Amino acid sequence: MHSRFSPRFVLSVLVGILFSLTACGCPAESMRITRDLLYADAGGTAPNLLSLDIYAPTSGSGYPVVMYVHGGGWHRGDKSAVHAKPGRFTAEGYVFVSVNYRLSPDVMHPDHVQDVANAIAWVHDSIGAYGGDASKLFLMGHSAGAHLVALAGVDERYLRSAGKDLGILSGVVPLDTTAYDIPARLRLPGPAMTTLLHNAFGTDPAVHFDASPINHVAPNKDIPPFLLVYVASRDIARGQTEAFAETLTRANVPAEVYPAKDKTHMSLNREFGQPDDPPTKIVLDFLKALRTE
Repeated sequence: MHSRFSPRFVLSVLVGILFSLTACGCPAESMRITRDLLYADAGGTAPNLLSLDIYAPTSGSGYPVVMYVHGGGWHRGDKSAVHAKPGRFTAEGYVFVSVNYRLSPDVMHPDHVQDVANAIAWVHDSIGAYGGDASKLFLMGHSAGAHLVALAGVDERYLRSAGKDLGILSGVVPLDTTAYDIPARLRLPGPAMTTLLHNAFGTDPAVHFDASPINHVAPNKDIPPFLLVYVASRDIARGQTEAFAETLTRANVPAEVYPAKDKTHMSLNREFGQPDDPPTKIVLDFLKALRTE
């Protein structure tokens, strides 16, 4: 009897399996991996866009949790693009969660950040079953994901809509975004970035203001500490980051700034978690200080 599957199909399946086991940058047997858990339901939405993956140490429980939100200009990207992060964080004694969210142009602000907030609420309620400690919950994101974790960390409306509050967050680590202040970014040259922002946030200045984390910082809101990482050679990123850090500090929110030298926007993300990576060490030190408070 002949197989109904071609050799090419079988090979593609095997390659896919191998990729899924190694995409995290380390052997699958070194972690407990649970993929494609649904954290919300939106009718007509592909389930993958409202799902998350959990990487945990192979045994034990009570580990602090790092939730990671991918970049991609709010219109592309996937939770599988985590590189060395899961292996490094689980080796350091964390549960690592990688989150998907709906993408533009199918949705626009505030749907992206509300998806992230819904994922945070799910993790807060459920992570104990996967070895995590919900009382030590940290957010990290790159690029567009950095914007989303920053916004979720300062604007209480999104977590409140998910039945939570800012007090469940122990710290936030945005990695290299220029969208802390969207109106300021739109005033600078760069048609490609303008198109990207309009695709995700529309053209209404009131929406641009609302989607900017810098405009939601205020004292006595229980905003968690921030570590703001940016690529040192990116002048726009430096200006946006320093302005946001100053706003946080004026509101009595602990805020540290780290300019990553010898990095590009993409290499900062791609190399994060690798041995001897300086930004990784800075972030781990920041998290360690907070998890022991």
